[in-house]
Amino acid sequence: MYDSGADFGEMLKTAQELGYAEANPAADIEGTDTLRKTVISSNFAFGTIIKEEDVPCYGIDTISADDVAYLKEKGLACRLMMNARRCGDTISAYVEPVAFPITSLEANVRTNNNLITLVGESVGTQSFYGQGAGKLPTGESVVQDIIDIKEGISMNIPAESAGELKVDNDSEVHRYYIRHNRMCEHISPIIDTYEEKDGIFYCISKPVSVTEMHKMGQHRKEKGKPMFFAALAE
Repeated sequence: MYDSGADFGEMLKTAQELGYAEANPAADIEGTDTLRKTVISSNFAFGTIIKEEDVPCYGIDTISADDVAYLKEKGLACRLMMNARRCGDTISAYVEPVAFPITSLEANVRTNNNLITLVGESVGTQSFYGQGAGKLPTGESVVQDIIDIKEGISMNIPAESAGELKVDNDSEVHRYYIRHNRMCEHISPIIDTYEEKDGIFYCISKPVSVTEMHKMGQHRKEKGKPMFFAALAE
């Protein structure tokens, strides 16, 4: 979409033909697959047990070519991201689109590749890049899982720390890009600046918590009037 300006539906069809998206793409575009990876990664990283229902998730199923074009004009590219961080006795964990500067590592992840970045107290920032979808990469992972099961290899969460940490996204605050077809009483209080084109509002929010932004997004979906939003990378 970024390179060609194509519509989301057209690019989704291409991704399915290449084997990068499922025949039923809901888990891919609604963020469910990314959500499950967030839960698994958080539990192993932080030695705790959180569940899928603990983690708010907003996918890319409402993105449009207009969103991509608008962000591109601002020097940004959108990526669906999983986020998890330990904050004392709590964990912030959520899935949402993020708009990155086009010079960033994240913005330059293309086709079926994935990028995961770890930040440790001693090791600092480390990023790992590689194929994350497609027939051969998926097949290799499945075969490796079968071998691990056969050989009794498992990764267990330390029992002494399991269940100690809870998910709390109230203190995770970002500015967001928001596209919606009306400036309603729910959205206008959080908007800092906006541009209107043909009755569509392209907005930049004030600092908003992840909790509040996701509640608003889900509310609009339930009303049958979905909007698109993406956190602005800091």
